[in-house]
Amino acid sequence: LMRYKNGIKGTGTDISGAALDVARRNEQAIFGTHDPVDWIQSDMFEKVEGSFDYIVSNPPYIRSEAVDTLMPEVREYEPRPALDGDSDGLKYYRGLAGEAGKHLKRNGMLFLEIGYDQGETVPGLLSEHGFRDIQVLKDYSRNDRVVTAHKA
Repeated sequence: LMRYKNGIKGTGTDISGAALDVARRNEQAIFGTHDPVDWIQSDMFEKVEGSFDYIVSNPPYIRSEAVDTLMPEVREYEPRPALDGDSDGLKYYRGLAGEAGKHLKRNGMLFLEIGYDQGETVPGLLSEHGFRDIQVLKDYSRNDRVVTAHKA
């Protein structure tokens, strides 16, 4: 995302230090010595300070019981914590709904990747926490895939 607009800075977080190492290598491959992203090892917003125009997240959203049934190219490639969204797949969305607004600037936007069956529940969580102009966007297979919302 950082490639599409010059002169912006971003903050990237992950709970996994190994995932952050991969992200740093990817950033260097794309940008060379120019470092547009500050990387923070953090569980959600635990170590995040400041406010942002946009928050983009692809949290774990698969129900725990379904992780072992995923296609091998998914379940064997990704670490389980990157997939497992707890018993209902909504654990991280609850955290995002409650915390993201504290880190968004006025009229800031939230972008969340969701599971194909979460197009009603995730917007409901966001609405309960005061987000507005909530939209669900479909992927190329016509499945619900992204939720966008504005800070109230």
